[in-house]
Amino acid sequence: MKITYISNNNWPGTEPGLTFSVFNARGFRQAGADCLLILFGQTSKPVQEVYKELFGFDEELPILPIRAPRIGGSKFLFYLRTFLYLLNNNTEILITRNLNFMFWAVLLKKLRGVRIYFESHDFWTDLSLRQESISAGHRRQGRLERKWLPRADGIICQSEPQSLLYRKYYPGMPVLTALPGTKPSVVKDRKGFSYTLGYIGSFTKDKYPLTVVLKALAAIKDPRIRLICIGAKNETEKDRVHREADSLKISDRVEIYSWVTGSMLEQLKARIDVGVAVLSSDMFWNRLSTPLKILEYLSTATPFIATRLDGISSLISHEKQGLLINNTPEQWERAIRTIYSDFSYYQQMAKECAILGAELKWEHRARKIIEALESGIFAQNNICPDHTGKGL
Repeated sequence: MKITYISNNNWPGTEPGLTFSVFNARGFRQAGADCLLILFGQTSKPVQEVYKELFGFDEELPILPIRAPRIGGSKFLFYLRTFLYLLNNNTEILITRNLNFMFWAVLLKKLRGVRIYFESHDFWTDLSLRQESISAGHRRQGRLERKWLPRADGIICQSEPQSLLYRKYYPGMPVLTALPGTKPSVVKDRKGFSYTLGYIGSFTKDKYPLTVVLKALAAIKDPRIRLICIGAKNETEKDRVHREADSLKISDRVEIYSWVTGSMLEQLKARIDVGVAVLSSDMFWNRLSTPLKILEYLSTATPFIATRLDGISSLISHEKQGLLINNTPEQWERAIRTIYSDFSYYQQMAKECAILGAELKWEHRARKIIEALESGIFAQNNICPDHTGKGL
């Protein structure tokens, strides 16, 4: 099966979306599919050299960075060049995570008979569901989703709560839940606590309120308990968290790093014995998503503390792989004290993390999608060519 996966993430880049796209494509290859990953090229360096630098793998992975100048910040020319490449190079299956490419994907379906699938990383169809302020960009995403999704052959979702929404708003459309995967990581044989909390992910303040965790840490006077934060996209974000830690008089217990990948990330993960997944419950997508940071912790059998949200609760059981709590400094403080109070209890959660992490490998995700494409809900004989009944 020949699959092309299209992502507008920068190559190379520091976005979590790039990590998702690369490991997703790698999973397809491991599952036996002929998968090409197309990315927004930002360098002329050889692909395998960049791949090894970013992710530490010596293996080959078919990645095609398509370079194109931006027009007023838009990646229109990237989408156009990607379309022209695919128009002249056969593929059976096209999966894209970018609504801006859906017009071109539908055109390829019309001209070349390509089966197209949208992999959603949000839900824009009904903006009234969102509590956050709605921008012009959000409204545009909503229009694109409502117009082009009915013309796709199926939708791939990241969590079951997300899938339920798409099934409600697009009845009759094939919708598949395929959870993100866990990366190959070293599982440390822990003999005791290192007392090192670790947060991996974006520092965007309104989405990921690290301040709540910092306040909880400040309330715990035990100097052994520290926090590593990984994922700042620039010095401004690092400085902001540094200032908050300094104002709480815990700067000597907080380490802050930019987004890192490969061996550097693995070294930092090896120091963490309790993961932190703090997400704002006010952000719509946070309530639906399966955060990649949770998968990072599962990959190393690291118990964690996470905000109690639908997407997380659909995957994680409270007090089994970790603790699910509400976002108050008091609850975070109580959870940190609880998880560090009993090492045998902690070890049992670590075992459960290892079991679940083994079930969620990227290869397993890919096999589930391939099965759906070949004989499941995405099988070709089950699919209408156009769910709108209209042409382009």
